[in-house]
Amino acid sequence: MQVLGSFPSPSGPASTCSLLNEDTLIRYARLSATGVCNFRYFVLDNSVILAMLEQPLGNEQNPSPSVTVLIRGTAGRHAWTMQLFHQPRGARANQRMFVPEGRPTPNNDVGIKYN
Repeated sequence: MQVLGSFPSPSGPASTCSLLNEDTLIRYARLSATGVCNFRYFVLDNSVILAMLEQPLGNEQNPSPSVTVLIRGTAGRHAWTMQLFHQPRGARANQRMFVPEGRPTPNNDVGIKYN
């Protein structure tokens, strides 16, 4: 599970560890120099450190919010990026604005009428 979807890194195909760190992510995300305070750190089982960077919105091509997690543990350092999608990726190309349907007009000829 840890090597699923991973590509050979510059340090060789035998290495499954990521070379990403917080500074590289801040430069890639085009955050300010104070972007380090945007990271949230968590500790799991006193042996794994999670560094989470939340990016509220992307660019015009990819407007979805995303979370990047750096996982540091005894097995090395790994990076995961997750994005929020409310529909399949293929459906985004032909996405239309949601237009609510109008309310039906009332029928005045309902019921019994006496003259």
